[in-house]
Amino acid sequence: MGDLVRVMTLEGAGALLVLVWLVVRLEWIRSENANAHRAITKNIDDVKQDVRMLIKHLLERNASGSDA
Repeated sequence: MGDLVRVMTLEGAGALLVLVWLVVRLEWIRSENANAHRAITKNIDDVKQDVRMLIKHLLERNASGSDA
């Protein structure tokens, strides 16, 4: 009976370690995803700004009559 309790305790400890590892790994992945999301959002904002500047430049160029 003592061996059964010892094995169950070891298996329980192993299961607890796996659960802790899983929680830590999921938190790590969540953090990586959040960082990637921030970087992608910044890149999209930069592209939007570049497009706005290009459109403004083209409209100003077109309005000044220097198409040729």
